[in-house]
Amino acid sequence: MHARSVTLALGSIIALLAVGCRARVDAPHGALPAALADAAATPTTAVSPTPTPVPNDPYPAGAIGYAISWPQCGGPYPEEPFAFGIIGVTYGWAFSRNPCFAEEYRWAQRGQYHPSIYMNTNYVASKADIPGLSACGADASCRAFRYGRAEAEDAYAYATSVDAVARIWWLDVQIVSEWSDDVSLNAASVRGATEYLQSKGVRVGISSTAFQWATVAGEAQHGRPVWDASALEADMAARFCHDGKDFAGGRTEQVAYVAEGFETVLACGAAAPPSAR
Repeated sequence: MHARSVTLALGSIIALLAVGCRARVDAPHGALPAALADAAATPTTAVSPTPTPVPNDPYPAGAIGYAISWPQCGGPYPEEPFAFGIIGVTYGWAFSRNPCFAEEYRWAQRGQYHPSIYMNTNYVASKADIPGLSACGADASCRAFRYGRAEAEDAYAYATSVDAVARIWWLDVQIVSEWSDDVSLNAASVRGATEYLQSKGVRVGISSTAFQWATVAGEAQHGRPVWDASALEADMAARFCHDGKDFAGGRTEQVAYVAEGFETVLACGAAAPPSAR
């Protein structure tokens, strides 16, 4: 995610990129469930640091964690205790490596819940050194799909090489990354990454915003859990959890905002259909 986030207003872009967050939009309105209202009112509520892994499950509604990656190398990490950590395995783009990933993952293991991992995605049609790409010949969609699989395989191999295991991975889809002008090829690349991680027993979500997804992948439906990046602060994040920031067939599972210099993440709980909100 780094740049993990783009803001529709130029002034907000600078602030977001400084801590590795993403786009921001206006807040909806509505009453909040108690768990989310409490989280918004007390975003630094202490939790037990004892790890209690729950593979493949979303974090419970109201839990507050942090997303960190290479920008935090050599600097302080969010203070303990915290509910969960989400660690960026890449260095801002596909086929790159966060040099502090292993150390940051160990930090995330101190959270109350299991760590998650996110990886940057993009699609560069001219990149020729992708395994299996030659088998596609001139089939552009096949090449994009294989590219996505290869970038996920590379990130997964790096994570496992330092004994980092997470049953939830997030694919970071943002407009500042390099993409094809053909949105269908970009969507094929994201699909390839998704299918590779699923083949490893990983639950896959999309970290983006409705605007960024539409810009990158058009009307493609991913149908995956959504990690929305558009809240300005804790109260707005809680409202977004309540009202939903769904897009492309996916349901909102967590929302990011910036607090005290870190990308803070509010869990919305298991994704609910719109009628249940």
